[in-house]
Amino acid sequence: MKKIFSLFAAVLFAGSMIMATEATLQYTGSTTQNMSASDNNAELVGLDADIFTVLSDKCSASNEVGLNKAGNIRLYAHKDSGNGTKLIVSITGGTINSVVLDIAQETTFALTVGGEEVEAVEGVYTIAAASFIIQNTTSGENVQLWFNKITIDYTVSTPIAVSKPTIVGAANFQEYVTVSIECTTEDAEIHYTLDGSDPDAESELYSDPFNLEESATVKAIAIKGNDASFIAEKVFTIYPTEFTCADAAVAALSVAANNQLYADGLTFSVTGFVTEIAYAWEEGSMSFWMADEADGDNTLEAYKCAIENEEDAPAVGDKVKVTGKLTKYNSTPEFATGNTCVILEKKPTAIDNVAADTKAQKIIRDGQLYILRDGQLFNANGAAVK
Repeated sequence: MKKIFSLFAAVLFAGSMIMATEATLQYTGSTTQNMSASDNNAELVGLDADIFTVLSDKCSASNEVGLNKAGNIRLYAHKDSGNGTKLIVSITGGTINSVVLDIAQETTFALTVGGEEVEAVEGVYTIAAASFIIQNTTSGENVQLWFNKITIDYTVSTPIAVSKPTIVGAANFQEYVTVSIECTTEDAEIHYTLDGSDPDAESELYSDPFNLEESATVKAIAIKGNDASFIAEKVFTIYPTEFTCADAAVAALSVAANNQLYADGLTFSVTGFVTEIAYAWEEGSMSFWMADEADGDNTLEAYKCAIENEEDAPAVGDKVKVTGKLTKYNSTPEFATGNTCVILEKKPTAIDNVAADTKAQKIIRDGQLYILRDGQLFNANGAAVK
């Protein structure tokens, strides 16, 4: 899930070189996760990390600031101490003038500047400082504080004559991704690098969108005359299209929260054997466990696999290919609801001899195993062949 700080029209005052603008912290993503406890979350929420720092401190609560797919930002409570989650926002080279909170679910909280609590006047909190903190201070109950958005009015004293470029393209991709770089400053040249080094006027000149076929850190700078923009940065990561059951399970368990999708919801295929039926087929779906070997331990669950007809449902021992999105539920690695299954091979069926003294012989023909019994040839599934 992403939270977006939308930057609106900036006004540059020629005399003082002060840039006045407004930012709106608002969730628009579709997945759920928590902020990092140690890193600047500015890029995660769409804010310019050259200007802003966004930190989370869970304090005595159980989670860092929540980024929720329901469309809100959540600060958690610690009912015994009131020392709940903190959201800390600061600016470099400027001043946060004021903030307005759009609260979706209210509880006891404190907005502080320099350790002093600030009260709202007609809904506006006057900050007049480089940072502010919002903390859930609820005690006696575990009620979360939810925001639809936080509007921030701020000024920066750093003159910016050239707009920072925007790097466009899916951060997570398979096979390849097309990357484009844009700048709103007319006639500015864009230079970029792919190895994570800072670009300058000697770096590759951008002209047209290009394809990446491997992971890369793209950095870009816009230059016009003697003026240069801040450096834009975006990390692109390539993922395989297919996983083994074991590797898919590791990937699924790596996500931070229940039902969060691995690799921003990319679709993966996994080939393996059905080891256990978790929920039998009913009304178009079933759940089953898979492993890389027919006799392997349960490794990955295909949860609510979409199977239209019961006769197409796989059985234990069948070799299958499942395609879908990877996630976890508690400690269970799984394909998310809506995955699909194709049966590649049915479990071999034993061939009964007609009489106790009738002998069968294994035959290999064109790389395939057959059984010869009483002059009749059978395939590995027990079906007679000519």
